[in-house]
This record gives sequence, structure tokens and C-alpha cells, in this order.
Amino acid sequence: MKNLSYYDCLQIEDQGYELIRPYLKKNFDEFVYVQGKRRADFLKAFQINYGDLIAKKNNELVFIDLKTETQNKYGNFFLETWSNKARGKPGWFMPEGGVRADYLYYIFLDQKNSFYIIDLPKARTWAFADNRLHNYPEKRQNKYDQLNDTWGRCVKINDAIASGIAAEIIFLPDNL
Repeated sequence: MKNLSYYDCLQIEDQGYELIRPYLKKNFDEFVYVQGKRRADFLKAFQINYGDLIAKKNNELVFIDLKTETQNKYGNFFLETWSNKARGKPGWFMPEGGVRADYLYYIFLDQKNSFYIIDLPKARTWAFADNRLHNYPEKRQNKYDQLNDTWGRCVKINDAIASGIAAEIIFLPDNL
């Protein structure tokens, strides 16, 4: 397990944000990234509830949560079911107590020309309506040494795309 601090993880997420920024500029009229080490307390409360980005297109607000990993090693999305299982704190994917974003942008830093968009309400319906999420193993996060007892389901990316809850967005410098 790597011993990364919370601030190291924020830097990984900042790299993901920088990677998709050209896509955001092309596809939204305005956007605000509310993440970062020096954000105000009210922005931290917003981010916990609605995600890392507020975007606007044609006067409609969209709330986006960013999930960034350094590499796509196993072909899975880690959908967090417990932020701290020992303390009974639900993870960001759970309908009750989870983030209320419209979309997740799932970024792997080793895939510099693509990322995934997950329709979060649709993904939750898919996962919980027929108990599909239980088809995927619940695993403790062991990539980083952290204080929280974090657990999630490792859902195959291909399954998520085939079910219509996720899409891979390919972008190259030429088509931005």
C-alpha cells in the first residue's frame, strides 16, 4: 500500500481536472472547479454534497464529481459503498448519504486521450433496482494507506458501458 496523504490524492485529482479541462471548455459555457487544498469551508460542504465541478450549458447547471486514478490497471470503476465502513459512513456512490452530482467523470491518468462519463442517477438505478451491484465484489480500498476504512464495488467498465450508464469520451488535441 502506498502511503499517500489526503493532499497527495488531491494532487492526483487536480491532474485529472487539468486533463479534462479542454473538454470542459469546449462543451460548457462556464464551469467552476470547487476542489483544492485552499478551498473555503462552504465550498468543501458543496463539494461533499454535489461534486467537484459546477458547469453551465444553455443556462442549465450540471453538477459533476471527478474520480481520478493514476492508471486503469484492472478495467474497473471503483464505486464507493463505504467512506468509512467501521463508522457506518456511506460512500459517494450510495443513494442515501452519497454525492448528489448529475455525472461522474472517471479519469485514468494513463489514458491521456479519453475519460468516462457516468450518469450517476441512472447508474444508481441500474445498480440497486435489481440488486446488480452485488454481482461485483465489495473490496476494501488498498491502493493507498489512509485512516478511513473505505470499501467499494469494482464494476467492469465494459459492463457499465454495455448497460448504458457510462460512455467513453475520446478526445484528441485536434478535436478539442
